[in-house]
Amino acid sequence: MKMKTHTLTIMAMVAALYAAITVSQAAIGFGPIQFRIAESLNLLAFFNPIFAPAVLLGVFVANLFSPYGLVDIIFGTLASLVALLLILATKKLTNNLFIASLWPTIVNALVIPLVFLIYGGDGVTLAAFIPFAQSVAIGQFVVVTLFGYTICRVLMARYPNFITIIKNVDKMPSAEKPAAQIKLEPLSLENARDVYEFEIKNRAYFEKHLASRGDDYYEPEKYNGIIAAIIDEQNSGECFMYVIRDEAGGVAGRVNFTSVQSGDVKTAELGYRIGQESAGKGIATKAVAMAIKLGTEKHKLEGITAGTSTENIASQRVLEKNGFVFVEKANHHMQINGEWVDSLKYARKTEHTK
Repeated sequence: MKMKTHTLTIMAMVAALYAAITVSQAAIGFGPIQFRIAESLNLLAFFNPIFAPAVLLGVFVANLFSPYGLVDIIFGTLASLVALLLILATKKLTNNLFIASLWPTIVNALVIPLVFLIYGGDGVTLAAFIPFAQSVAIGQFVVVTLFGYTICRVLMARYPNFITIIKNVDKMPSAEKPAAQIKLEPLSLENARDVYEFEIKNRAYFEKHLASRGDDYYEPEKYNGIIAAIIDEQNSGECFMYVIRDEAGGVAGRVNFTSVQSGDVKTAELGYRIGQESAGKGIATKAVAMAIKLGTEKHKLEGITAGTSTENIASQRVLEKNGFVFVEKANHHMQINGEWVDSLKYARKTEHTK
């Protein structure tokens, strides 16, 4: 898969940051007693694996300036590679940040003393190895666990959106191109088959970002029954479902109004999904805008709410572009891809006048 330019740029910036910090603090960045501050950047890989090669590149570049020469370039970079791989494995197996923070200490304490002993020509003996291992371990533990881990915990507690951006930095959309021409048509028995094929085709893609609908939903008989029930609800004004057609007439997505309430103020909840092949083309923003217009003028809605996960930065942008404002956050509210995630509620007042 082709990597986005902005993703490569961010990776290059992290690599450059690591190298710049280390080289500028060479007095404490190299040697038996070292506090390489940039080592705390290893923990970025825990939140997003794209940072692993970025940090590794930074280590390699920094070690080009090491007074220990080729030995440090080889063994120092190798130690970082192993530590980063163990951080990624810890994320996958235990999702424990504290344990992940210990790997740079353990690996470097075992590998880096070899750099000093080989470079010094004194030979690798246990008596000579232990003092070097202890000094390296202390420096790594202070920088990565005491400093880096603590900073991460503070950010996770006080600035969760910052952590969300780090997790999704490679998924954040680039500037959208002008949206292709689309049209919305009400869900009906006539287009139900097209919608079914669209859902089947995009199931795996949707379940990475949205709550799963379960296997039963995709059984033809069950699906037909669901569609029939939805159309009945639509006819009685309980919901309003629309199919998004692209320029070629294919199904690009769906946009819906559900939970319609007709009290003093008529309200509904908006939801949408765009197929994988149509993502990133501005279709979501345009479809939501068109749906709001229909909701306001045709269905006389006076208030619209919407929800998305904290991880789904693209969806948040679509809602904000269409005049939605953040209302509240619900912790562990949605299960996506087998993991409970936080959700965000948005709301928008329409300009409908009775």
